[in-house]
Amino acid sequence: MPTAAPAPEVTVWSDDRRAGWVGRVLSLMGPAVKPIAVGGPRSAGVDELGRALGCTPGDDFRKLLVDRPAAFILLATMEGVGRDDIAAALAQDTVILTVEPIASTFDDIPAAKTRKISDPSAPAPKMLPPAAGRVVQIPAFQQSPGWTSAADPLEVLGSVRQFGYTSFGPPEFCSLYARLFDAFRVLRSMAGLPESIDASLVGGQPAAADNLRAITGHLTVHARLPNAASAVLQLTDRAAPAERSIQIIGDQGRLRAGGLDYDLVDADGKPLDHQRPAGQGSSFVDLLVWQWNRLLQRPVAPEPTPDDAHLLACCLACHLSALTGQPESPGKLLAVQGLG
Repeated sequence: MPTAAPAPEVTVWSDDRRAGWVGRVLSLMGPAVKPIAVGGPRSAGVDELGRALGCTPGDDFRKLLVDRPAAFILLATMEGVGRDDIAAALAQDTVILTVEPIASTFDDIPAAKTRKISDPSAPAPKMLPPAAGRVVQIPAFQQSPGWTSAADPLEVLGSVRQFGYTSFGPPEFCSLYARLFDAFRVLRSMAGLPESIDASLVGGQPAAADNLRAITGHLTVHARLPNAASAVLQLTDRAAPAERSIQIIGDQGRLRAGGLDYDLVDADGKPLDHQRPAGQGSSFVDLLVWQWNRLLQRPVAPEPTPDDAHLLACCLACHLSALTGQPESPGKLLAVQGLG
């Protein structure tokens, strides 16, 4: 009888306020993974997580990489983690599961990851072979059960005219920047690079123009898209429970998708397809666990998605617009960096 393969090992990096849900994630993952190291900025929450997992916590990310290399890193915070640390982890063929975007400035993005935007709607080339280390933002909306179950909806919708995207939740799960980055990943992959972005941020503390990780509050975004389309994004890190959904309106129909479910109707409102799963949780933790398990079952790297430079440019344009009160162009920001 063949021996079962050992569970892949995982190193955990968290801060105090996210250590609780990290522990719940690993509890739900059960024997599918094996935690071998815990670290993060020194705090009671990280110490407690370490005791629960039988690991002595450390506060040096690079030392954890050297002492306890693992197949996965669950990265719940970017505090104490730099660009060189990420590069070192990827060089070990580690899959980094990150709740927060790795890059918050153009300097954080390796030159090999950037490209020209002569065709804004074209997918970025795959930068890493399937077996190599890679960064996976988790839980990504495009990897949620509701979205992955909708088979080629854009083929049914015809020319898309309008997108509406919402992402709500409290800050202990992820930052407003993480929600914005994920929203633009969805939008950019379907509609191309926005031509202009007009944003308003209320209810939070102002942050410097180059500090995306510090933005907080209620964010509303209007984006003008190629091919006479538009999008409205509504995001907040000040409203529980965690929830994400998208509405897409095309000439031939309309799609609404959430974390678990979706509905597809034609232009007259006639139902074409739908999903309403029973017995599956839709919380932030549930969706993260679902995506991680799916990644274990399908370890090959997914199809390439828009690169981080484009998504970062969208987020920076959004933040800049919120500060200035004027529309901003992601394309111009990329051009300034020599990427236009």
